[in-house]
Amino acid sequence: MPREFPGRRLTVEESAALRIRDLVTAGVFAAENTPSGTLSYPDRANATQDYKVIRIREKTWLLLVPGLLGRPCGRRVSALYLPPGSSTLFGCRHCYNLSYRSIQRHDKRVDRAARNPALILDLLDSKTLRHQLVAVAALNKLRARLRSRR
Repeated sequence: MPREFPGRRLTVEESAALRIRDLVTAGVFAAENTPSGTLSYPDRANATQDYKVIRIREKTWLLLVPGLLGRPCGRRVSALYLPPGSSTLFGCRHCYNLSYRSIQRHDKRVDRAARNPALILDLLDSKTLRHQLVAVAALNKLRARLRSRR
């Protein structure tokens, strides 16, 4: 049962992504020679943001994120994101508090009810419409699971 909330978090899929793998493939960093480097770019205010590029294996590159707006991050990531309507600084998904679309659409309550038939009966007997809808979604999930086994 997909859930969308008015105050939901922005997702990684909605943001512009800068992947270090694509930069290495494009030849921005010489994959054979450079063990590390620095990725700098100017924002609209002509301030530069520096990201240290770390090579940890032959084909594995990561970026060390300095953080956003004075909040230090220090994570090693393979992609930087720029959400719509944000500043011109790229940051990791933790800096911008980004989520994945699949996480926002998944409902753990349905999974829990699908594993416990007694819980489905309790939810169906509930007077709350929300509980009843979770029970119906769990029943639909079980029905789809049975159909796939045929």
